Amino acid sequence: PVFMVNAGLLGLNWGLMRLLSGSIFAASLSHATWNGVVYVLFGFGEKVGALGIEKTAWYGPEVGILGIGANALFALVLWRRITRSGA
Repeated sequence: PVFMVNAGLLGLNWGLMRLLSGSIFAASLSHATWNGVVYVLFGFGEKVGALGIEKTAWYGPEVGILGIGANALFALVLWRRITRSGA
């Protein structure tokens, strides 16, 4: 369930980036950067990443509780920028 919430928030964030920038390239570049950084730093599956974090259920950006908070906060920031700019 945590992963699904995070996946939904990530999709929302990339959609908001697309809306804010008017270009698919901003969301695409962000997604590529996300995948390139997150899996190296936090690992995937049973593999521990470069940060050595083993409690990914709490600290993982895609599968962790704190990831939900960070992704939701980023969505809120993007949403506020969109509503202020009138996009």
